[in-house]
Amino acid sequence: MSRFIDENVRGQLVSAFENLVNPVHLVFFTQKDCDACADQEELLREVSSLSNKLTLKSYDFILNGDEAMNYRIDKIPATAIVGKRDYKIRFFGLTAGFEFKTLVEDIIMVSSERTGLDPQLEMLVQAIQNPVHLQVMASLTCPHCPKAVRAAHNFAYLNENIRSDMVDLSVFPYFAQKYNVTGTPKTIINESYSFIGAYPEAALYLEILKAVNPLEYQKVVEEITKETNIEQGMSTAYTY
Repeated sequence: MSRFIDENVRGQLVSAFENLVNPVHLVFFTQKDCDACADQEELLREVSSLSNKLTLKSYDFILNGDEAMNYRIDKIPATAIVGKRDYKIRFFGLTAGFEFKTLVEDIIMVSSERTGLDPQLEMLVQAIQNPVHLQVMASLTCPHCPKAVRAAHNFAYLNENIRSDMVDLSVFPYFAQKYNVTGTPKTIINESYSFIGAYPEAALYLEILKAVNPLEYQKVVEEITKETNIEQGMSTAYTY
């Protein structure tokens, strides 16, 4: 009997996964005596059983330290969504609650090789040359967090210079203190810049430029704001 996926949701997922194109590997890092790890691994096992295009590979965080280093895993439970390559898409914690939909959407994106973003925005994201580390502090009961996590994961998929993490604060509560999280979602960029709210993808792009390349940020704002109304979208952010 399934603990995490009821029959109704199972049927929807089977139908959705029938359209998967390329194989997707769920790479999971766990350890003994980690309750959250056991729950996440079982959830991933249930998901991976729904399509022959999905595989689950589990590693012990300690015993398989080389793999953890290869995937830049520094805490568990950790889930990487891997397709033709490692897109540096990570979930740290549980992908339950509202983040379950994010997990499913990431699988479909990696398999289909489509983000659904505007092509112009995709080109702008792909042009980012600075290393970018996005950490989205999330709560599984936050209805707006998936939007922020998906945006960050979309960007990681598009650009090898970007890695994006969802951090489940229920599993890693000390991150709330470390990053002074007063609301979720809160996105941390390269440990030095942050903002609260679920920004539209175009606004996230501008925030990244503002953090890593202020001169380019000013240039982009001057060149394309009037055409795309990117800055207008920056005022629409949701928190929980």
